[in-house]
Amino acid sequence: MAQTDESSADKLDSSREETGLPVVDAKLVDRLPVGLEVRIGPVTVSASELATMAPGAILTLDESADAVQLTAGGQVVARAELIEVNGELALRILQIVNSEPTEEE
Repeated sequence: MAQTDESSADKLDSSREETGLPVVDAKLVDRLPVGLEVRIGPVTVSASELATMAPGAILTLDESADAVQLTAGGQVVARAELIEVNGELALRILQIVNSEPTEEE
């Protein structure tokens, strides 16, 4: 993909100006809350285990659950690990997922 002097956001703003649509204030967008979801990973249980599950049951995670996914809008934005900080569960960000579009997109 070729690089241009004008960013996609600039192109969008200029196209909105040309059409008379209002331009979104970047400061307003920066203040919008973004809901994040933490995905630990799948756990497989048998149908009988599921049927007999009760409060207090413990599900053990596979080793593959070491790195959890942080998602926004259904898209993975980061990978992290679960840690304990002052007795509370927390995330340590390990990797920010590249947001550049791939050739497949």
